[in-house]
Amino acid sequence: MPPATAKPLPPRRRVALVAFPGVQLLDIAGPADVFEMANGFNPEPVYELLSVSALGGNTATTSGIDIATVAAAEVAATSLDTLILAGGSPRGLSEAIQDPGLSAWARHAAAAARRFGSVCSGAFALAEWGLLDGHRATTHWSAAARLQRRYPRIEVQADAIYVRNGQVWTAGGVTSGIDMCLAMVEDDLGRAVAARVAKQLILPVRRLGNQSQFSSLLESQAGRYAQLIDWLRAHLREPLGVERLAAQAGKRRAVSTATSRPRPGRARRPSSRPCACRSPANSWRPAPRSRPRHGPPASAPTSSCRGCSPAAAT
Repeated sequence: MPPATAKPLPPRRRVALVAFPGVQLLDIAGPADVFEMANGFNPEPVYELLSVSALGGNTATTSGIDIATVAAAEVAATSLDTLILAGGSPRGLSEAIQDPGLSAWARHAAAAARRFGSVCSGAFALAEWGLLDGHRATTHWSAAARLQRRYPRIEVQADAIYVRNGQVWTAGGVTSGIDMCLAMVEDDLGRAVAARVAKQLILPVRRLGNQSQFSSLLESQAGRYAQLIDWLRAHLREPLGVERLAAQAGKRRAVSTATSRPRPGRARRPSSRPCACRSPANSWRPAPRSRPRHGPPASAPTSSCRGCSPAAAT
């Protein structure tokens, strides 16, 4: 019998990540790691990764680390399966948008590719080149309103982590590019491979595109009671009374002024804070007790401040 011939491998899907001087490193590295790890968890490698720029060569990122890129003119636009525009510094992005060679190549590649998209402010490049007209899209939350004002033909979903609209994919920025590319991998290779990649990246959870860019958990970790909230998560199975929480926070149990009331027969003591005139000589001073504890009602305490007292107003 003739020896069995090996079955030819299917061609790899070329993924081009477009960079420029001043690109955000994680906008490139995050998606690249997702696709490269997916190659390792699939029976056969699927993706061929390319970092592309207008001129090629080493391209500086905002963090000062250079990445090796291939000139766009050296990459056949029709050979791409996936095209992703990264974000970065305003100046670098503006120069990339205005580069006639890069813009022509990107338009041609987007028309031929199975899908194309952006991470972070890379959406502005796609928008300027007319590739987002009539589509739903997102960008970093800090620039979403500007994207909508400047390009009214786009339906900007400012709060979404990433948006898929047909062949167009856009991510809010930075780490959300990882979430978007995990969704691409799931489309191509199935949920199991995408889950293994997420686990390898030590992601606490895979975020869906319709989740908010704002994290309530992150807000709680930076707020006034951040350390208390972290402690709470570790003690949820224990009795947690108000007194214990107050002790853990290092504060006495506070009584809301909205619910507190003076006891019968006692006048409310005036505040000891400085008055509105802010004069050191005209600060609030507690008025002397004007009646016995259980005596008849007395007039409200008065201020010794000359500038804010009722007498001064007349």
